[in-house]
Amino acid sequence: MSRRLLVFCFFVLLTSAYSLARQVPEVDSLEHSLQLTQPDTVRVQTLNRLAFLLRNSQIEKARTYAEAAYKIAQSIAYKRGMAESSGFLGLIYYRLGMYDLAIERHLQSLKLFEELQDNRQIAFRYNDIANIYVTQGYYDRALEYHTKSLHIKQKINDREGVATSLKNIANMYLAQKKYIEALEYCFKALPIADSLGDQRLRGHIFQFLGEIYLAQRDYNRAIQYFQKSYDIKAAINEQFTLSRLLNSVGNAYLRLNNAQRALEYYQRALQLAKKTGVKLEEQISYRNISNIYLLAGDYKKAYEYQTLFMNIKDSLFNESSREKVNLLEMRFQSEKKQAEIDRLNMEKALQEQQIKQQNQRFYFLVGLLVLFAVFTAVLLHINHLRKQSNDLLQKQKQEVERLYQELALKNNDITASINYAKRIQSAIIPSEENLRMFFPQSFVLLLPRDIVSGDFYFLEKVTDPDGKEKIVLAAADCTGHGVPGALMSMVGNDLLSQIVHERRITHPDLILNQLHQHLCRVLKIEDTDNRDGMDIAVCTFDLANKQLEYAGAMSPLYIARNGEIMKINPDKKPVGGRLMGYTGSFTRCTFDIEGETMLYLASDGYQDQFGGVQNKKFMAKNFRQLLQDIHTLPAYQQKQKLESTLAHWMSFGPQAQTDDILVIGIRLEA
Repeated sequence: MSRRLLVFCFFVLLTSAYSLARQVPEVDSLEHSLQLTQPDTVRVQTLNRLAFLLRNSQIEKARTYAEAAYKIAQSIAYKRGMAESSGFLGLIYYRLGMYDLAIERHLQSLKLFEELQDNRQIAFRYNDIANIYVTQGYYDRALEYHTKSLHIKQKINDREGVATSLKNIANMYLAQKKYIEALEYCFKALPIADSLGDQRLRGHIFQFLGEIYLAQRDYNRAIQYFQKSYDIKAAINEQFTLSRLLNSVGNAYLRLNNAQRALEYYQRALQLAKKTGVKLEEQISYRNISNIYLLAGDYKKAYEYQTLFMNIKDSLFNESSREKVNLLEMRFQSEKKQAEIDRLNMEKALQEQQIKQQNQRFYFLVGLLVLFAVFTAVLLHINHLRKQSNDLLQKQKQEVERLYQELALKNNDITASINYAKRIQSAIIPSEENLRMFFPQSFVLLLPRDIVSGDFYFLEKVTDPDGKEKIVLAAADCTGHGVPGALMSMVGNDLLSQIVHERRITHPDLILNQLHQHLCRVLKIEDTDNRDGMDIAVCTFDLANKQLEYAGAMSPLYIARNGEIMKINPDKKPVGGRLMGYTGSFTRCTFDIEGETMLYLASDGYQDQFGGVQNKKFMAKNFRQLLQDIHTLPAYQQKQKLESTLAHWMSFGPQAQTDDILVIGIRLEA
């Protein structure tokens, strides 16, 4: 560890100890007061204050205090105490990754503060709810709640709150990869935080600026802002987010190819996450450390940390599911009990009204006693019929609710299974980082129409029988999408691995011939009506000899060189499917790698996407022109341009995604 790093750690420990020393006397005093006899309202206030003070340093202890405060406040109908403790619990559950419980608590707190007409607290709840929606990817809902919060804070002239809302909106745009908008809102919020001297808010803004510059690949500037944020948060004992900052600094050093420095920060992040009980950051630290050892070729340690990552990920999922079931059950019982109370109150009110009417008639209408008796009998009969009708409606309602719950459980099971299949598919398909290990200037745009994808790509480095090192890259579009397409992609990936990795076949035309034969055999095409197959393009790179070989089945290759783009047409026949019994050969094309060249492989999902003013397909000619326009840009900017163009094309309507989309771009230099 360098001397500079040691000095920095000493400074952080010193400032953290000083901040903690200022906080400890108040915590000790409040905890001591709990041992004394106090009115229930004062005890609730004490517990809530302890939850607030400990929320960033001892999160489980803060959770215990907030839950105790809520129970006491609920027992004495202390509405403000319930609202405050629910808000703290929502924040704590959010930090623990239990988002279903967090949203329930924040909505509960919001409802109570609306009844209390506390605009400042209402604005805080809008912020908290929006942050959860950002985490879940619901950006439209998040922007709606952030905007509501900002309007309230502007109305009540809460400058600190206005800065917080601007900062949160910046975070939302960061999650959407809208970096220009994110920077704009950060730099709107920063002067306000500076003028207020709000160190905690400045620390958050510096952290977001670091994340934005990290995403834009300005790694040195990102580290500078992370450093500023870390200094501030350590000084005010904001321990919860320190582990996240350390992971971010590690990511920046990894992008700078300083793996040893990145590992140091990842390990420090892990130690701090364990200390503070922040499971989500602990999980991220395990994954980061596993990736470092994987890059270093230490597969044993990489596997050990990947196992820890998966264990804690599964633990968070199971714990969240159990809590959600319990919460829904409690809500159901509570609503049922409240409905019974309302019914009894209604019957009581009706009986009191009847008694009042009877007394009035007894004193003023004695002569009409018989008529009154008949009238009472009629009322009783009507009430009996009403009760029968209500009983029938209640039974029907219960049956509908039972069926709805069964349907919801089945839907959750199906969705969970598909999500697990996505994890398996993501583990098999190589990552974009793997592609950049061979081709630094490259990108992959893979957008499944559903959770799992029928489009996939294959990447393998292999030594052919002649002893030459080759890189084989394939981009495939399987029949169908969703689960059927994903199953086909798994079959295709496995067959390609056997052909290239095990049998060391590297010529693309021979790979396609073998793939067609094996796919027909696996799917039993000759014995069934199965017509499934895939469109696929295969490229083999011999970087040592500066040569590229290509063969395609219904999937072309685009080559951009010297300001022009050339389309290499494939064979007009897919692999498998309609070519039942086909035993012929595919065509191999060979090219010399000369000068700076940009290659593109793509499925037909992009060009077949509906959109635009006239709701038509994007079309192949427009896709080719788009590649012509962007091929001179850096690879990551090309990917951003493809994404933004697609989003704009689909915004007229808006349009749903038609098919899985796959585009791969690689820049080669002679």
